[in-house]
Amino acid sequence: MKNVNISLDTFDAERFKSITRRDGFDRVHTNILQALSRGLRVKVNMVVMRGVNEDEILRFVEFTRDHDVHVRFIEFMPFAGNHWGRERVYTYAEMLGHINSVHTVEKLNDDPHSTAKAYRVNGWPGTFAVISTVTEPFCGSAIDCA
Repeated sequence: MKNVNISLDTFDAERFKSITRRDGFDRVHTNILQALSRGLRVKVNMVVMRGVNEDEILRFVEFTRDHDVHVRFIEFMPFAGNHWGRERVYTYAEMLGHINSVHTVEKLNDDPHSTAKAYRVNGWPGTFAVISTVTEPFCGSAIDCA
């Protein structure tokens, strides 16, 4: 089976345009659905940013109800030019708490070297995970990441 990773930080076309500075939401969304229909394993990466798109976390989780897709929520992390600030980090604990306030989820077994903590809403075909790059980094030291 072939895999494809697609970045999508919002399901809202106007917000997509604001985040990416491009008018391409329909194209990205259509490509996700086409990839799924062709039997590809699709991972959708969503960088969660407080005050920008954290209100869509449940919408992304609910996308896994009807699609065998793997959504990965990524904590907003610093790198050149992204105007990072700790106050904009919506944490792993906050994400999971928000999801658990609405859905019953089960923890899935993670590969020992996985960067993500994986879950599934009971009975849904898709899965979701959180990559906690800021609050619970997966690299404990430079040696772990070498």
